[in-house]
Amino acid sequence: ELRLAALEDRIEADLDRGRHGELVSELSTLVARHPLRERLRGQLIVALYRSGRQADALEAYRDAKRTLDEELGLEPSPALRELERAILTHDESLVATAVVDDRASSAPPSPDPPSSSRRTWGLIAGTCASLGLAGASVALALSREHPSAHEPPAAVASPPAHHVAKQAPRRPVHHAVVVKRTVRKSKPTVKVVSRPATTIVETTRASAPLPAATTTTHPTVTVPRRTAKPAAPPKPVTVSDAFDSDFVDPTIWHSVTTGGDVAIAEQNGQLQLIVGPGAVPGGQYNQIDVHVGTQCAWPGNFDARVDYTLLAWPTNDDISAGLNAIYANAAVMRVSSTQWGDEYGSWVIPSNGSVALPDTSGSMRITRVNGVETTYFMHGGAWRKLASATQGGAAVFGLQASSDGQHAFGGQEVKVAFDNFTVTGVDPTCAPGAQPGG
Repeated sequence: ELRLAALEDRIEADLDRGRHGELVSELSTLVARHPLRERLRGQLIVALYRSGRQADALEAYRDAKRTLDEELGLEPSPALRELERAILTHDESLVATAVVDDRASSAPPSPDPPSSSRRTWGLIAGTCASLGLAGASVALALSREHPSAHEPPAAVASPPAHHVAKQAPRRPVHHAVVVKRTVRKSKPTVKVVSRPATTIVETTRASAPLPAATTTTHPTVTVPRRTAKPAAPPKPVTVSDAFDSDFVDPTIWHSVTTGGDVAIAEQNGQLQLIVGPGAVPGGQYNQIDVHVGTQCAWPGNFDARVDYTLLAWPTNDDISAGLNAIYANAAVMRVSSTQWGDEYGSWVIPSNGSVALPDTSGSMRITRVNGVETTYFMHGGAWRKLASATQGGAAVFGLQASSDGQHAFGGQEVKVAFDNFTVTGVDPTCAPGAQPGG
């Protein structure tokens, strides 16, 4: 910015010296580089006009006006608008009337200029001052050298006659025009010298150590959090019978007999199923059948168990006795067969299994866990698996002794005792009057 201002001052001084013809090219380049500096544009307009290029001077003004409007949305300054008016009216203030040189003029002083010349310098001074041009100081200095025609000349007193003879002849006075140049001084550079950091040493007085803080331990109080209790799972229901009465409990069991010479009795703390020698197959399924069935049915998971003892058991007589899950397609039986001999036989449709053992007492078990039913028998103090398969249906449990019609019952007495029956399951459905959990 300072460099451009100094350059503009130098160009203004050259304009004052009448070097406008030499400045047109330089000013055109500077205006192209700095299109928003109005002082450079005003100097270019003056240089063009004084070079006899009035049309180019007006075009330079219109270009300045267009650029200011497009770039900044502004109108030219009052000084530029006044310069345009001066060009259009051929104002005499724009005419270069003298060439000003830095050297003192050697020409003899001229008498007071005519009034028209004095008016010309006054107009130039006013126009330059309005544009902020440095040459205004030159024009104003010249206007002071040549007072305006409106100002009366100062009265000059004639020296007394007796002094005239003593005065030496005057030498010609050469008037020098002093050009006052305006130089903008830049601000002095301030150099900041950093001072070394001052180290502050803090001296701490030695003092006696503070006594140890006493910590009081309070018992921790645990506040139980209240949480929503999860929904309680369905409570299992257990039906059991130790058979220690003199009759079959109708709230737990219902009885079925087919084949004639058959009987059900509860005595000596046991449930006894008896098939006499005179029993013959009959009924819907053409079989000899004696059994008791629970009054409740278990549709979900269950675990049913019972102990057994063979009181009278003919060998190879095609008879079976055991625990049956009616309507759930599962059973575990102690079998006497003319073909296979004595064994444990089981099925969970479609699976089946058998183990040949001559046991006369033991325990039997059927379970259902998540839809999978499994049959077991107890041997050597451990449950042994017989068959397993996926099954459904509500299980009604039966204690049974039977012989199907496909095999000839040998006519020998069969007596089987059951004890300690128990079944545990969720949400059983029971017949009216039944006592689940009895």
